[in-house]
Amino acid sequence: MQEELRERIKGDYMIIEKKEIIQYHIDNKFIMTIDRCFNGETTSTMGFPIYLSEDFILTTVIVDFHDEGYAIMRTKDIADAYSNESDSFNEQICVSEGLKDKIKQDYVKEMDSLKQILVQLQKYDGFICVQCEQQLERCSFYMGKIVAVDDDKVSFKDIGMDGIWDEEIHDISYKDITQISYGDNYSKMYYKYVIK
Repeated sequence: MQEELRERIKGDYMIIEKKEIIQYHIDNKFIMTIDRCFNGETTSTMGFPIYLSEDFILTTVIVDFHDEGYAIMRTKDIADAYSNESDSFNEQICVSEGLKDKIKQDYVKEMDSLKQILVQLQKYDGFICVQCEQQLERCSFYMGKIVAVDDDKVSFKDIGMDGIWDEEIHDISYKDITQISYGDNYSKMYYKYVIK
């Protein structure tokens, strides 16, 4: 069935809605790639998609057969969503390595709004990464802890690459947030060694 869909995607991609493709992969627990484009650059994320709402997708993130946590992305930013013939073998490796088991995560269960997502992630025992990939003039990457969740923004305590907490609390508007990630090796190492 997966090969059949891959052939259908390859042959009639324009007919199939991206959300249909994503939902198919969620229902069948298949690996896939999601492409997003910002400022002329394409970012690809491979993983097992977990949840899809009207505005957001939650997926595991896999890089070179290595677990890189989870990402929540806006559906409106998705330029392409697909799997191909080589993914079948990649998927076998990921399943053997236990990466498919990451589908069973406990932090985000509802994704009707960013506010709802962030309230759930306040309980996450680790650092959260917030990206604002369309921002060219201001900081576009924050890593740290959620301080407060409001109707239109999140207050965020950010940690610098030097491992020192920023004194300023950052108010990040929901309209600027393009991706939220957690459980990746980068943020886990900072969480392990930074004084909290």
